[in-house]
Amino acid sequence: MNMITRRQAGFGMLAVPAVSSLGTVLLAHDSLPVVGFGDSMTAPGSGYFDLFAAQFAGRAHFNEGIGRQRTAHIVARIGAKPFTIAIPGRLLGREPQACVPSIDLLTSDRPKLIKVALPGVGPCVLRGDPAAGYTITTDKTVRVADCLPARVVSGYTDTRERLEAAPGIETLHRGLIVIRAGRNDLSANDFSISSIISDIWAAVSLVRRSAEKVIVAGVTNGSFDLPVRMGGKSAHDDHAVMVLDRTTALNEALRRAFGDGFVDPLANHLSKGGGSQYEIGGRLFSVLGSEVLIDGVHENDRGKDQTASLIYAKYLSM
Repeated sequence: MNMITRRQAGFGMLAVPAVSSLGTVLLAHDSLPVVGFGDSMTAPGSGYFDLFAAQFAGRAHFNEGIGRQRTAHIVARIGAKPFTIAIPGRLLGREPQACVPSIDLLTSDRPKLIKVALPGVGPCVLRGDPAAGYTITTDKTVRVADCLPARVVSGYTDTRERLEAAPGIETLHRGLIVIRAGRNDLSANDFSISSIISDIWAAVSLVRRSAEKVIVAGVTNGSFDLPVRMGGKSAHDDHAVMVLDRTTALNEALRRAFGDGFVDPLANHLSKGGGSQYEIGGRLFSVLGSEVLIDGVHENDRGKDQTASLIYAKYLSM
């Protein structure tokens, strides 16, 4: 895959006023928002993003990180990956109707809601509950086909009340956009660097049309990935080597694909003394530890600050 140049990716485009066509968000001081898409490495509480966004006084910021999500889930929420929703009952209305999205948009350990649009129906509320599965509702009663193409039209929230004030997808495609995805793909049986790059490429290609700037952040490793005998969670050395090798390979692929728009939090942490070397399977690996991680995976306050500062410096240099 060819490298995205700054011009091709839309990095450094002139700022334009951000106005949601759904009229759901009034941006502070008519400025552009700061938006973070990702998994728990971005999400409120566990991620770097709220600390990063606080550096932009007077700009609205939207944290679109959801824990446990893989790249495909994140990119679908950005609106760059097509999906369908199967509706066995074929009747929509105000009462929750069981449904099955072809992509698990709201993978999480707690219920989440998002607005989606269905052809011939309009906006609907999709609710994902880790215990009860997915349901969908809309303001009018309508019969539908048992499977429909769908598109995301809002950010996510935890409650129906908050969903009414969620930003429209057009708002989330403007301003400074940071995409940090891939960590939850590393141990998957269907791990594919080409699929991850293709998905993130699609997301960047979509939002670059209206974004001020787009930054793609790489994945990190951590002591969680070490073998059990070293205090980690990998059942054996081979699994640890696999995950650590995948981390390195994915970051290199992201660097090649996104060029000036890429930042590497892992390399940044290591350069600041955030990790140690471990010999596994006769090889040496540099792995992040408690200097920058709170639980072997997620960044602690120091780690979040270093990642936020790294991305902010990239923003200023673009």
